Amino acid sequence: RLDAVAIDDTGVGGGVTDPLKTSGIRLRPVNFSAIDLVKRPDRYANNKAEMYFYLRDAFEETFKSHDNPLAGLCIPNDKRLIHQLNMQKYHFSAKQQYLLESHEALQKRGEKSPDRADALALAHLAGRIGGASPNNAMKINAAARRESMGSKVLKEQF
Repeated sequence: RLDAVAIDDTGVGGGVTDPLKTSGIRLRPVNFSAIDLVKRPDRYANNKAEMYFYLRDAFEETFKSHDNPLAGLCIPNDKRLIHQLNMQKYHFSAKQQYLLESHEALQKRGEKSPDRADALALAHLAGRIGGASPNNAMKINAAARRESMGSKVLKEQF
């Protein structure tokens, strides 16, 4: 059973969001450049920045509390995902808020769209929205650690 689904509603994502609105799933459309979901507008310039920094915080928590299966986040040892998480740069807005570089800026640097990283950030956000139960989180994290799926901290740019 799905507690919640966060879906990229930026640009053409709306074509996916609209049919799901009548599905009965707890749906949270996320426009990356909007500020409607930002809980800390003093710190984050848009939804994407806050979503990714919450993800970064979960990775850091994993390393600080690696013995606690309820803490942090485990991801598969997927080279493309790890690259996409680490390739993204941030800067500050005129209001000194965190702002991640756009997909267009990534493409100018020769990088592809970070689809897997975006999906992970959205899934992490959905867990926060849906209030995933601690018991389920514990089972998932413990199983992931047993399977040596590994996790990486976003050290390079974050």
